[in-house]
Amino acid sequence: MKIIAAIQARMGSTRFPGKVLVDLYGKPVLQWVIEKAQKMNVDDVYVLTSEKSDNLSIIRLCENLGVRAVYKNTKSDVKKAVPLFDLECLYWYYNIGAEVRADYIIRICGDSPFIDVGLTNLLIDKIENQDYLGYIVYPDQKEFIQSNGVPAILTQYGIFAEIIKVYALENIMEHVTIPFYHPFNRLLKGIYMPVKYKLSIDYPGDLRVAKKVIGINGGMPESYEDINRIMLDNIELRSTGGNIQKYEWNNAQ
Repeated sequence: MKIIAAIQARMGSTRFPGKVLVDLYGKPVLQWVIEKAQKMNVDDVYVLTSEKSDNLSIIRLCENLGVRAVYKNTKSDVKKAVPLFDLECLYWYYNIGAEVRADYIIRICGDSPFIDVGLTNLLIDKIENQDYLGYIVYPDQKEFIQSNGVPAILTQYGIFAEIIKVYALENIMEHVTIPFYHPFNRLLKGIYMPVKYKLSIDYPGDLRVAKKVIGINGGMPESYEDINRIMLDNIELRSTGGNIQKYEWNNAQ
């Protein structure tokens, strides 16, 4: 079974332009993400971007780190006529998976430097023959007991990845993985998160929080448990429900 990690990254963010290459404790945000992906139990790591001129700096970073940047993508690259709204998501993931003959893809966002390697490797270990596997988050112990949670990929934490079977990408509609986690109770592994926080870098304020977390920890945290401890001890770093990412669940306060 061949598994690859694919990191989507671009410079043209409307909320925080160039966020993937801003400095975070001596390294670009994207470099942190790439180095985390290289520690995962995958056969290879790819960065998915576009051929727009403003993404050339991403391509150069990938060259320096010895990672292939997949960027010569246009909508005509899609060989299959698949009905969907967001074709770009499909051709990024499906094309690289098909090209390198991968069985599964780990989907990672380039603005998530705190992605947890251990949690991702657990998904790899448990995927078996499923089309999709991710995490479901329980915000408190009562909800955890009642099995009333939220798909982690919809949350603001910035530490969760997901794994997708390549052939199943042909049926994706609108967002790259939404069809897989509805209903999500059969497809995700449960995890209890005692507090809500935001460590995906979508706004300049997120970068300031990320720097504080790394400073308090004395370096990049290796696991979500370390981050949870920091957030429990530093209430000012937690999410207040503002500046949440596009697919955040509604009651993030």
